[in-house]
Amino acid sequence: MSRTNDNSHEHMQNKKADEYRSLDAAKKKLHFLKALMDISRPDQERPDFVFIDDASNRIGIEHFRIDISMGSRKNSGIKMTQGEAKKIFKKYHDNIEDHMEEARGDIEKILNCRMREWQNFDYYTFCENFKTKFNDHYSEVEAYKAKWNLSSIGFLIEFLVPDAKYLVSAKGESLHIQELCDFPITTEIWQILNDSLDKLDFIILDTNQHSRNKDSIVLIDKENEVRQIFKEFAPLFKGEKGKVSFNITS
Repeated sequence: MSRTNDNSHEHMQNKKADEYRSLDAAKKKLHFLKALMDISRPDQERPDFVFIDDASNRIGIEHFRIDISMGSRKNSGIKMTQGEAKKIFKKYHDNIEDHMEEARGDIEKILNCRMREWQNFDYYTFCENFKTKFNDHYSEVEAYKAKWNLSSIGFLIEFLVPDAKYLVSAKGESLHIQELCDFPITTEIWQILNDSLDKLDFIILDTNQHSRNKDSIVLIDKENEVRQIFKEFAPLFKGEKGKVSFNITS
């Protein structure tokens, strides 16, 4: 097998491992997932998971990641620094004593990259990136259903959240400032998720705080509407478009 094929195979394995990690986190919170039988192939794609329920109905789930740090640079952020951290560990862990300075320098590069992501974050750039990625998957929903004869389909959206807090202010009837540890569902994101229930049967949001090994799982469907779930962000829904500011602070 060529090096290219080896790398491609490793990438696929890592991708599926990430997808199942997010799915397993969702299963711990959502009981309906536990009752489904996974019939996904090892190389399952488009959608990423296929299940059968007790009535032999097929349910598909498409997983994708949204890196909060993509608001500053498209191909950067948490996913990249996670990968770099793994490379550094593999590179130095067998002989760290003889390569202390090199390892320290590589770690500093990661930390500096993360700090730049926080400082350069732009909410509106993030929103545009989110819309693009969401719509890329949403446009394929009918094709997924036809290909696998699915009775229902949903998205599992994994938000990669950096080790930072967020200050959110909405200028509506009054100024509202809220400090958060999860990703806030602002007006634009709320509207995208709400409108997508025309074709999707459910949406699972997985806020992945990777450094804390913690996932916050939320189910959105016809019964559990976005506005109903995210009551704590109600002031953000009142503000006019373009009047919401969202900043990462270290």
